[in-house]
Amino acid sequence: MVEMESKRVIAKDACKICFTIFLISLLVLPAVLAQDDTEPTVFTPQDQFIIPEYNTSINFASNGSYVYTNLENSTWRFQNLIVDNYVTPNASTWYLRMSALDCNVTITSYCAPYTNEDAWINYTVTG
Repeated sequence: MVEMESKRVIAKDACKICFTIFLISLLVLPAVLAQDDTEPTVFTPQDQFIIPEYNTSINFASNGSYVYTNLENSTWRFQNLIVDNYVTPNASTWYLRMSALDCNVTITSYCAPYTNEDAWINYTVTG
């Protein structure tokens, strides 16, 4: 009888451990998938990122690339943005969010932050 109860306790503990591992994998999996070798999307100075509700366009003065971008709440969000081949060495994932109202913005240069270094962005605005 004691041996049977001991096996039930072990089985319950094993189920708890498996369930915990499953939950942790659900939390970790998106991060692992996000770090895959996604090919960056390349853009040119002719490409425009429009914010229709703000009557705004954003473009870059030189070629560049990003891994992911989206327009949400009238703000463009770029992930792992590289402009004019200026890459921050050993940088992990970084984001640039940008919005403007009733104008055209041209980003002339950009450097993502890395550890304690400062990030910088240069741009011109018309309108």
